[in-house]
Amino acid sequence: MKNRVLTSLLFLAIIAPVLGAASSENMLDVFLSSASLADRRAAYLDILKNPNAYSDQILLYLENWQKTSDQDAEVLDRVIYLASAIKKNEFVGPLVNIASDPEYQEHKCIYWCPAIFALAVYSISRPWISPGQSTNWNIPHIPDMDSLLRGLSLSRSSPGIMFAQSEDQEALSKAETMSEDELIHQAAPSNKNMETRWIAVSVLACTVQDDKNIAELYWLALEEIGEQHFEYRYSIYKAILRAEKARIEKRK
Repeated sequence: MKNRVLTSLLFLAIIAPVLGAASSENMLDVFLSSASLADRRAAYLDILKNPNAYSDQILLYLENWQKTSDQDAEVLDRVIYLASAIKKNEFVGPLVNIASDPEYQEHKCIYWCPAIFALAVYSISRPWISPGQSTNWNIPHIPDMDSLLRGLSLSRSSPGIMFAQSEDQEALSKAETMSEDELIHQAAPSNKNMETRWIAVSVLACTVQDDKNIAELYWLALEEIGEQHFEYRYSIYKAILRAEKARIEKRK
């Protein structure tokens, strides 16, 4: 009996790392490709809780991004946003390579794109990693990153000038009375009205002052994929960068 117990314990000790790796891989696959919004969100939250369990797989995706087929283009976006949220130094080199690639720029960087946004995140959260300090950051679209970071502050303002139509003004006035949690809920993918989603993230881009909802803001970026609504994308990028800046300020 004793020998059988010892054998069982030994088997579990050997197989546990394998099972853990398989589980991590499966959760990342769910996050990247599941058709279920609820399943993708559960996987996303699990990855944020255990980033070290997924870092090697994320790095592999980034390093092999050119093998991504057209139908899997959204997978690359998801990996880039995840790499931005997790922030590992080893992700920077592959992200620079992606952002520097002419084909990526042509198809993804017509306006602000995930790779440029990721580098903006890293330039805030990893101040020793910046275009001025690395000859590898020879990226033609780097001005897009400058526009994301230019004048970035935590002071509150209003996006009012962006919404000239009277019906938009009414929706904007209502949004500006909402809490941050309420704005995030309005901007979420469960809201099928893209106009009110855009208004909500536009207010967030002007009002986020701390990092309490940073995971939720990244989730909004992840679920923006496929919308092709670049004003929304720019606004959520700005909201996240404000939260990242607030996080750094809090650590000083």
